[in-house]
Amino acid sequence: MIAVALCGLLALAPVIREALPPGAQRGKSVKVVLKGEGLTPTSKLISDLPGSVTRLTGAEYAFLVELKPDAPVGLYPLRLVNEDGLSNLILFSVGSLPESSEVPETAAEVKGKRDGAGDTREAALALKWPLTLNGTLDGPDVDYYALDVRAPQKLVIEVDARRAGSAVDPAFEVEDAQGKVIAKADDSPGCGVDARLEVSFTRPGRYFIRLHDSKYSIQDVNFYRLKVGQWQFADTVFPLGAARGTTASLTLAGGNLAAPRAISATMPAGKPVALVQAEGSASLPLTVLSSEGTVDAAAAPGAALHDRAWVNARLEKAGAVHDYKLAVEPGQSWLVELMGRAAGPTLADPFVTVYGPGRKKLATRNEVASAAMALPFVVPAGVREVTVSIEELLGRGGAQFGYRVRVNKAPADFVASVATPFVNLPAGGTVVIPVAIQRRGYDGPIVVSVLNAPAGVRVAGGHIPSEAAAQNFNNDNAGFRGARGALTLTAPADLAVQMGELKLVAKAETPQGTLVRELSGPALSVPVRGLRQGAVAANWLGYRLPFSTARALPVSVGSVSTQVRMAQGFEIPLGYRIQRRGGAGPVTRVASSQPSAVGNLRIGAAEPGKSPDTGSMSLQSNFATPLGMFDLLVLADATIDGKTVTIPGPAIEIEVVPGFHVYPASKEIPARAGGAFTVTGEILREPTFEGGIVRLTMQELPEGVTCQGAELAADARAFSMACQAATGVKPGSYPVLLTSAAPEVGRKAKAEYKGPETALTLRVGN
Repeated sequence: MIAVALCGLLALAPVIREALPPGAQRGKSVKVVLKGEGLTPTSKLISDLPGSVTRLTGAEYAFLVELKPDAPVGLYPLRLVNEDGLSNLILFSVGSLPESSEVPETAAEVKGKRDGAGDTREAALALKWPLTLNGTLDGPDVDYYALDVRAPQKLVIEVDARRAGSAVDPAFEVEDAQGKVIAKADDSPGCGVDARLEVSFTRPGRYFIRLHDSKYSIQDVNFYRLKVGQWQFADTVFPLGAARGTTASLTLAGGNLAAPRAISATMPAGKPVALVQAEGSASLPLTVLSSEGTVDAAAAPGAALHDRAWVNARLEKAGAVHDYKLAVEPGQSWLVELMGRAAGPTLADPFVTVYGPGRKKLATRNEVASAAMALPFVVPAGVREVTVSIEELLGRGGAQFGYRVRVNKAPADFVASVATPFVNLPAGGTVVIPVAIQRRGYDGPIVVSVLNAPAGVRVAGGHIPSEAAAQNFNNDNAGFRGARGALTLTAPADLAVQMGELKLVAKAETPQGTLVRELSGPALSVPVRGLRQGAVAANWLGYRLPFSTARALPVSVGSVSTQVRMAQGFEIPLGYRIQRRGGAGPVTRVASSQPSAVGNLRIGAAEPGKSPDTGSMSLQSNFATPLGMFDLLVLADATIDGKTVTIPGPAIEIEVVPGFHVYPASKEIPARAGGAFTVTGEILREPTFEGGIVRLTMQELPEGVTCQGAELAADARAFSMACQAATGVKPGSYPVLLTSAAPEVGRKAKAEYKGPETALTLRVGN
């Protein structure tokens, strides 16, 4: 069984809950039944299964799959599309072993379970290998299987679960007839958190496989595929990546291979990985990254690193340290990217240190590299060569300890991704696209946009404020925190029916130039219960963001203002309206949501207006609210076809600005020793600024120079400040500040609003 856990998806779109069976043997024909909701007769299957797929008639949604005899072993995406949009995606397994769906009567009587497995040794299902058997783990369940071994031999036992889209973290033990554990597997190399082991049975007899979730956790998506037989498999590949569009020379190693095995693979131009495996293997393939600028060879330690070029290497000896030279210039900004397990099948958890002359440490990061690691550094004065040093966190080494490293001559960086596997855009409605940012030293604002929005579709939002805007005063991991945001697509009522992939980019402006990063989606998103458990994804599929149009919903949400400019420290109303069409049920709640964390910015509860389909909420700031662009979502809970559906409106783009702006007539102020001079200009108040008098003061004046302050009434715009330079003032250029404040802003609690400071230059002549 393949099942999915869905959250936040449109209730009317088709939903696939499971596929029966969840996989098939290549060269065979099988009837596959999809179960779920919204699987209408007009639903169309989208798949790249290696074979023919024929829709079968009948009440259930079923089709006949006829797989080619040479179909590659692996996982293939399935999804549906109909007039209500795209369904979620599931993975269908194609294997090389016979598939068993037999449920012995005795096992069924004991357990009543579809997989036929017993929860005791006495009820264990006897396996006739080679085979693939589909099962489920119901909560803290344990499934027993019996193996009858007639002579000393080796058998591979492998469990596919998390890799195939299940939330199960499988583990198993092999017991002899007396209950002694002779082998066990959990989080096996090359399998992620799945389990695989070649077991040596030294004596004939009956043995038992005790299969369970490693944490005995309760998961909604709880299927697994148990494979037993004899085949060869590798658990690492080297190099871990190669250049797109090239034919890479690779080496498979580990597993049960007697010796490393050389193979070649074509690196795809349109996908992030190539899939490789040992010939004749029944295991799922390993991944090799397909990327730009990859050096397709092992780099010798001590070699030079070059800007934007990936280097693949192996820590072949325990305790090994790899030092690379990098030519630099003082003041340059560099970023070191390091990948171990995040790159694919390797055992290495590497970390990086950057040294200057005399082995002086300049920068280091030492977390486990299950995720890509980034280390920014600035070259100190007088330094023209640094050493980039790579070590294994636990000092391990060997042929299976590969890593990838790259240096980028650039400012601190970030990576961005789409936080949903797909979107459906209803005609005349709005859909939210959540995005996730992982900062890699860059802590400024970021803007996400859509490059290929359908004609007539309005894009709004996408503003991720600076890290400082969240006002998180814990400095742990500052500059490397995650951030979230969202943008919305709003379609016209006459939107044409279409389907495709949206292209999103994230941009950030830095003093060194513009950073542009493409976004991709997770393909599927299956929640995993438990602490620090990320959702199951399939990034290897290389999807950006699949989308489809959908039928109009009977309810839509709109805002009176979609772009708001408000003065820092004040409050403004935000109106909303609900539009209904035929079939709309009641709207039970209207609320707001901030996609990004912003300190000292509050949204009051929604208050209904004179009409039941109108209302407003208040946006409240104070003098500590950060300046910048933020987004706000208005959400309405409506009843459609008996289901409660959350309907979003277009993102409201909010710009928090100073209450007033000071514009001096010139940034350079001429003066002469012993003479008088004036500083002139004007003040422009924001419409939402409620303050009265504005006071101006000159600060940081050189000794012997004085300026009178100025007060501007609420209706005044121009200002003039009288200043005097004493006779003994030394000629030269002096940086000074023009400061501003509003002592009365109409609040109950007396508080002074400090306006912007303006840097000026005072030039004193003879």
